[in-house]
Amino acid sequence: MAVNVFFNNYDSFAEQTLAEDLVIESIKLHGFETFYMPRTLGAFDPLLNEDTGSIYNSAHMVEMTMKTGGFGGRGDFLSLSGDMIQDTLTLVVSRRRFNEEVGDPELQIRPNEGDLVYFPLNKKVYRVMFVEHESVFYQSGDLPLYELNCELMEYTGETFNTGLEFIDSITSGYAQNLNTIGTGINDELNNLPIVDEDFAGLDSALHGQNDYYQVEGKKIIDFSEIDPFTDGSEY
Repeated sequence: MAVNVFFNNYDSFAEQTLAEDLVIESIKLHGFETFYMPRTLGAFDPLLNEDTGSIYNSAHMVEMTMKTGGFGGRGDFLSLSGDMIQDTLTLVVSRRRFNEEVGDPELQIRPNEGDLVYFPLNKKVYRVMFVEHESVFYQSGDLPLYELNCELMEYTGETFNTGLEFIDSITSGYAQNLNTIGTGINDELNNLPIVDEDFAGLDSALHGQNDYYQVEGKKIIDFSEIDPFTDGSEY
């Protein structure tokens, strides 16, 4: 038996548009203005399937809201590598508004993993790790929004040319634009050489203690007299 055509609105464009309008209005009321930065591949490695020189040339303002009431992840903790911050964030954006502000029919038809989002409340950048497009499962027969699962960005040599100083300057203290000048490789301000071409290195024969470690190591386990894995008899 077929469904009731008088109450089935899954094919009604008007109902779908109304539901999407309500989603957009809710995000505008309770959300905040973020800046979405699409990634451009700069040094893609087809063997490892990764890009080691991502470039971000634009930042598009679009309103989003948080799905949860705070940050997730492991938070702030002290590890052997130092103080680490592993905040995660789930952002919600309207499909229509994303297409209007960011979307490109040829290059950017949806949010992509690897893109970045500038979060205005703590002024930090988050990397999109996964995009869920069916979180609201076909409301009125349509999918009105995207959920962006993000985590705090760790700088790995990305290039920012968005034209917005408050974004482009975030990684200025971490950038290492190395230049070969004079007798060594200087930092980005052409200060002290990071690597001096005249450095000859150390003589391992003069500074090593290999003989000492070999002698001391033999004192720990000595197989010269009795084999610990047999009764001492020879085979």
